[in-house]
Amino acid sequence: MLLIALCLTACAEQRPCLAPSALHTDDDDARERRKALVDAFDRNALRSITLEALGCYGTCPSYVVRFFADGQMTFEDKRIGCRETATAYLPFARVTEAARFAGAVFLQRRYDVRAIDTFGARITLTTNKNTFVSDGPDEQGWDPRFLATYSRLDQIVRDTTWTPRISVESCAAGTAGR
Repeated sequence: MLLIALCLTACAEQRPCLAPSALHTDDDDARERRKALVDAFDRNALRSITLEALGCYGTCPSYVVRFFADGQMTFEDKRIGCRETATAYLPFARVTEAARFAGAVFLQRRYDVRAIDTFGARITLTTNKNTFVSDGPDEQGWDPRFLATYSRLDQIVRDTTWTPRISVESCAAGTAGR
């Protein structure tokens, strides 16, 4: 009631009824994040993209791949018994195009957890000034853009010829294989 009275008084005096910080919402945060990401993609300001497959209690893949602006890529398998690391090269423009086309600029900070023991992922986009992290701890809570971004980046990982040679599928199945 007090807020309404203050707003009515402010409107009568033709001044804002609330301070800008009081009007700041989660939607504003999402808009600012999206604007910053669009700008980063437009200016080729991304320095790296990181894809983390967070695994599950079963045979889900668990790895971290970093795609760098200079084209270098690093792969680190996180599964027990499959602690493999590898490197490769791929033009960063291919990675950023895949991420942007999939809707990476619309990724939320965090997605809901709807079930436990399900596969999860994290996507991190880094510029010189900002780090944008999108946490998807449960694939059942992902929206289509997170799923598309994860899928496109994961496909790049699977299609890459790594040095030394690795097999994402064999580590996901729990068997080390080169």
